[in-house]
Amino acid sequence: MRVLVDCRLTGRPSVGRYTAGLARALAAREDIDLVQLVARGEAPPVRDDIETVAISGSPFSPLAAGGYARMIDAARPDVTHSPHFPTPVPARHPLVVSLLDVTPLAIPGVMQFGPRRAVYRRWIRRAIAQADQLITASEFSRSEIDRIVGLNGSPMTVTSLAVDDFMSVPAEPIPAALDTWLRGAPFVLTMGNTAEHKDVPALLAAFQTLLRRDAAAGDPHAGALPADLRLVLAGPDVSSYLAGWLTDRSVADRARFSGLATDGQLRTLYERASVFAFPSRYEGFGLPPLEAMACGTPTIVADGASLPEVVGDGALTFPGADNAALAQCLGEVLTDPVLAADLARRGVVRASEFSWARTAEETVAVYRRAIAEVGRPRA
Repeated sequence: MRVLVDCRLTGRPSVGRYTAGLARALAAREDIDLVQLVARGEAPPVRDDIETVAISGSPFSPLAAGGYARMIDAARPDVTHSPHFPTPVPARHPLVVSLLDVTPLAIPGVMQFGPRRAVYRRWIRRAIAQADQLITASEFSRSEIDRIVGLNGSPMTVTSLAVDDFMSVPAEPIPAALDTWLRGAPFVLTMGNTAEHKDVPALLAAFQTLLRRDAAAGDPHAGALPADLRLVLAGPDVSSYLAGWLTDRSVADRARFSGLATDGQLRTLYERASVFAFPSRYEGFGLPPLEAMACGTPTIVADGASLPEVVGDGALTFPGADNAALAQCLGEVLTDPVLAADLARRGVVRASEFSWARTAEETVAVYRRAIAEVGRPRA
């Protein structure tokens, strides 16, 4: 089967990881003849004797849609896969479109400019109308796409993301300044994305509550936490963010952004962390908890959106936005080595159930269904 995959967005978070992981897994299959479509001047995700075609212009430009269609005509694939909503116009060949989530429509703060959200919605609707088959990353995302945009009976298959590509990256030393600040201390790790729906303030409040409770005289947990416990937010420093949420200076001194980290440095942070906490209230899938679990790090996540679906029984869950419950979960994991070890074991087992090879297998089945749809009228 000759498959053209649009790889022009591999440099972006989430959809980039998805596109690169899937393309590499497809290239490894003997039944797939992969063609990679890339932006002119950019490297493809697979470089070993895999056919690559290049096109100029932004994937989001209306003019690019026609060039995309002409490139497909020249490549003559059996099926085309658009891993995001930019699609060819017209779509003259069997077309599969992946819509991993509709976060900008579900969370207004992600895309604050109303007219831009309206355009985004039109692009999504066009992609749904054009596709012979649709793919998304979780049952939660499928229900959200149908609720917010409307699938109108269009077939949509759930194929999970994976982290085996992340686990193949060798661990690297973390930035020297961060390592010096930690001084080997145990720490809670989270992602440093400060978007509203990621709910980092919930974790900051829980961390502050935990340390204050531990210091309170007469509290049954007093003294149980490591005396030098720290909090690391993986990502670039956001000026004054921590000071704005951590009102207790002694607590604020125990929290720090890691700075921009490579995948190898992030893997080291996962492996060194005592616990990984992910309080996000809205995720189309949620790769960071799966990465932490694969690294054998005890993991705590909010119990909403796609996260319970992804982590299964491999992580501890708490009611989203319940800071007291999150503080309680952190305290339990940090003070109970038996629970921490059990979570670590279950997390590794759960993460091993996800692989890009499995994702590719499920995706190829979708391609076959799309090819069988030849002749169906398209938008």
